[in-house]
Amino acid sequence: MACNLIVATLSLLFVSLIAIHVRLPTPLSPPVATSAPVVSSSNSTATPVVSPPLSDLTPAIIPSEYSGPSLPPDFYEDELYNIFQALLAQNDFTIWGKLLAGHSTKPVLPDQATLFVPLNAAVLDLRDRIDIDRNLIPYHIIPQRLSFDQLRAFEPLSTLPILLPSKTLQITATPLNFTIQHTFITHPDIYLSSVFAVHGVEHLFPVPL
Repeated sequence: MACNLIVATLSLLFVSLIAIHVRLPTPLSPPVATSAPVVSSSNSTATPVVSPPLSDLTPAIIPSEYSGPSLPPDFYEDELYNIFQALLAQNDFTIWGKLLAGHSTKPVLPDQATLFVPLNAAVLDLRDRIDIDRNLIPYHIIPQRLSFDQLRAFEPLSTLPILLPSKTLQITATPLNFTIQHTFITHPDIYLSSVFAVHGVEHLFPVPL
């Protein structure tokens, strides 16, 4: 009788353990932390600067008092250095190149610009002068980055604003030759970046009164 009681008790205990095991919830897997993909800076590319339409070139975009570029300072200085080096490498534009880098003649460029640089032969008398007309260099700068192909897209007698308020340059091209202010572009695209363009010209542009 006692043996039967022991066997019954053990059987009941075994059944209870099975029931408890069945009711136990399955452990949840710990959440896996996720993170946003990291883009390597070495594989990233700079966002290209898109030039506004050529139709936006009007004297109205030239402020009467220009306060300077909003480009990152390091990028801006690197661009000026690259322009200077490109002009020195050409040998024919060293005089104007040194004026662009000079302490008293260095222009303050907008965020985009096209520079027209006269040949050394056209500016020999400026080589040692310190009394340079402060309007001379700004008169050779358009506040828009324009490659030679973009310049050629303008109709003859089109006018382009410059860094001098209310002053413009005129496209004086003919079907056979492309000129600005009746001056040939002898060295197109000396320097091209996303924000600046530099072209060599045969003569100084006459500064208007």
